[in-house]
Amino acid sequence: MRRFALRGARTGSPQAGSPTSSRAGRDADRLLVRTVATSRRSAAVLVLGVAVQSFTSLLIPAAIAAALDSASREQGLAQAVRPSVLLVLGVLASAAVLLGSVYTSARAAVWLRVSLARHVLAVGQTGTRDLRHGDLVTRLVGNASETAEASYGLISLLSGFVTPICGVLALWAIDWTVALAFLLTAAPITTISSRFFRSYSRNQSRYQEIQGELSASLSDVTDGARSIAAMGTAQREIDRVLQPLARLSAEGRESWTAQKKATWRSSLLAPVCEFTVLVVAGFKVSAGDISPGSLVAVTAYTAMALGLLDNLDPLARLARVRASAGRLVDVLGRPAPEAGEVTPPAGPGALTLRSVTVTRGDQVVLDAVDLDVPAGSKVAVVGRSGSGKSALAGVIGHLVRPDSGEVRLDGVPVSTMAPAARARSVVYAFARPEPLGGTVGDDITYGLNPEPTDEETVASARTACADAFIDRLPGGYGTPLHGLALSGGERQRLGLARAAARLNGACVLVLDEATSHLDALTEVLVGRAFDTGRTEIAVTYRAATAARADVVLWMEDGRIREAGPHDRLWNIPAYRSVLAVDGGAVVTPLEAVCESAKAEHDG
Repeated sequence: MRRFALRGARTGSPQAGSPTSSRAGRDADRLLVRTVATSRRSAAVLVLGVAVQSFTSLLIPAAIAAALDSASREQGLAQAVRPSVLLVLGVLASAAVLLGSVYTSARAAVWLRVSLARHVLAVGQTGTRDLRHGDLVTRLVGNASETAEASYGLISLLSGFVTPICGVLALWAIDWTVALAFLLTAAPITTISSRFFRSYSRNQSRYQEIQGELSASLSDVTDGARSIAAMGTAQREIDRVLQPLARLSAEGRESWTAQKKATWRSSLLAPVCEFTVLVVAGFKVSAGDISPGSLVAVTAYTAMALGLLDNLDPLARLARVRASAGRLVDVLGRPAPEAGEVTPPAGPGALTLRSVTVTRGDQVVLDAVDLDVPAGSKVAVVGRSGSGKSALAGVIGHLVRPDSGEVRLDGVPVSTMAPAARARSVVYAFARPEPLGGTVGDDITYGLNPEPTDEETVASARTACADAFIDRLPGGYGTPLHGLALSGGERQRLGLARAAARLNGACVLVLDEATSHLDALTEVLVGRAFDTGRTEIAVTYRAATAARADVVLWMEDGRIREAGPHDRLWNIPAYRSVLAVDGGAVVTPLEAVCESAKAEHDG
């Protein structure tokens, strides 16, 4: 599957009519072309089917006229077979177009969704932090599906214009004055169609943006349902989620109003145009310039040419497709970092940060941080919410890309490392690990190649103190993840087990509040099981965890306010205020904590 990329694409949602909006429109058009190109063969079948449809539609009236003229001259009805053959051919072409459009749309939808998912993963958290989860899902599912209809939409529009144009040419072949009469009375159609397309496209862009906003708000409410229920604010959240409905309704009404105006204006032209053409053709028959059979053909070709008036639906479909493509371009146009290719040699795990700065909009998350972490060190990172702890943890494995500065692992810039090699060297565990894979066992071994044995999987779970609760599950390690209700602590232990399965060959372990839901005893046991001499970075708010570290980094406003042993920092009241203390204000040394925990566990 090829990876899609837009060069020089602009992101955001600019106002319609602005230069940036024009560029975004051109990018959307290029995406539509690429979407059609993903299924060249089936698109070719569609084009061929439409061509046959137009060809048969063009020939059937002429064949009927010839049959009538032959009958009037008593030359027999042999020519009556020709319209029947053409009709059958047209039906077969229509079936081919229908089947081809379904296949093309399905294939294009797969390509778009895979391309979008890959690009989101390549851009990473840094490039998509302004996109809410529900909005991104809407683009991945709904907008990708609608954009996938590009082939059928473009070909329907092409058919909507080609067939009427053929009808006009056929009228011209019969008599040029008849064709001229049609063109003069149908000229306003072009203006009506172009105005409708521009107006409807703007409405659809705004409509789909509001839909994304609604989906994002609904996703946020679903994630926070328990908190909302606890605070009794359900009605307030319902009102907040549904607030954009008024704007959505207004955009919908405006779209329908635009289509209604264009439809009735175009419909008024149809009888005027048809009457004018038939009057001119009638005079030509009475003058002997065309035959009575040709008059029948003129009637059929006029109806065919009036198909120009029926193009509002294909134009509306194309406007929706183009608006959806624009929302995909907003994501696909975000620059992804070049993937590194360096495979670092196995090293001890020394980390170096030089002038590392991370910004989010106008906010500085990390402010020119300099840091040296010797190999094998245990570092605790503490600080208040928003101090930059998780950003510091993220830059170590390049999950967060610095806006400036450099991070090196054993002297090798992490930005130059191949993603797979970097993932093997730096292992993460998070506060809210997402379930991956089909079963509990799959979750632990997810992404590993070769896949660990059952014994190794159980050993990883045992390292994370997860084996006991897994054994109590209905299917043990084969229990499906879907629908499995896990507590916060159980989910964290599965995440830690997943990290434990990847420790072989890793030189750095990053725990981003990965034990925040564990009780103090379990946290101590997990900490001892993970203590294998590799470099460890633990983001935490627990004093006991900080006490077991060799050095503590106290973060504040994106900078390292203080760095030193926990015992020394503990004398600073402001430092104590950012930590949670388990079991009282006294924090015992590492050995005392471990012995106490072991004795309690054995007892």
